[in-house]
Amino acid sequence: MSNLSKIFSRDVLENNKDFFKTSVQPDPAFYGKDYSQEIKCVSPYELIEGALDPEISYFVNSYGHRSNEFIKTSDYVLYSGCSNTTGMAAPFDVNWAAMLHKKINKDSQFFRLSYCSGGYQKIILNLFKYFNEFGNPKTLFLLLPHTSREINFLNDLSIPKHKRKIVNSLNMIEIGYPYPWEELEEFNSELLYLTSIEHHKKMFIDSYSLLFMLKQYCLSNGINLIYSTWDKYQEDMLLSIPFFDDMINLYDDQYYKYIYDNKERKDKYLMAARDNEHFGVLDSEHVANMFYERYLDAK
Repeated sequence: MSNLSKIFSRDVLENNKDFFKTSVQPDPAFYGKDYSQEIKCVSPYELIEGALDPEISYFVNSYGHRSNEFIKTSDYVLYSGCSNTTGMAAPFDVNWAAMLHKKINKDSQFFRLSYCSGGYQKIILNLFKYFNEFGNPKTLFLLLPHTSREINFLNDLSIPKHKRKIVNSLNMIEIGYPYPWEELEEFNSELLYLTSIEHHKKMFIDSYSLLFMLKQYCLSNGINLIYSTWDKYQEDMLLSIPFFDDMINLYDDQYYKYIYDNKERKDKYLMAARDNEHFGVLDSEHVANMFYERYLDAK
């Protein structure tokens, strides 16, 4: 094993050691927050001219999720994904999972297991932990992000602390930020190659392998898995693979027609959440409608 491989192996394990515990991991959006109290703000982008929207607040359970308290049960529906599933920077009801739950059974417990900024790895591994701890759901709704979210933090002690780099699996320019490109190039040319090309290819393989395992687990355990992704590129990629061709195609002509037909509505946060980054009303409604149609077809 090369020194570079040893650095990667050591630091991936070191910086993710908490995640390898068997218990369900909290949603990173609420790290360091008091779960027993109403949380008013988790991102500076929720502030507009220094003010918060009083309609936006977060109540989380003892596991750090925007959900009812997790309990051991069998006949339940579970909603999972990243920050678009958490419902970041939006009122509780402006979220596809909450909207879908109202359509299915608004009087039942609402269980949401989301992982803000998480890639396939963090989201799917947390699902397996949840199944182990609380039992399998009857139906699992899963909205996936793109595959290039996993970030490795290099912590090579031989490098001065102020020069240590954050290595991103997709964008080479981001790797050296905020350091000069020349410094990064001098840091390790092999590192650039590994992270920008080989590591990114590996992310696809690892991510799709985990999704394959999750789908096989659901098939073997009678779980109705209904899934898609908000990333159009990943959608095209997954739908081209026969095993994943049952994934919902969210971004077809129906989506654009829905947006166009409703663009004049006066709903607050119609097109985007308060941070202009996450789902607003229309995207959430579209996902909820598409998932609900598939849910009815499967019954």
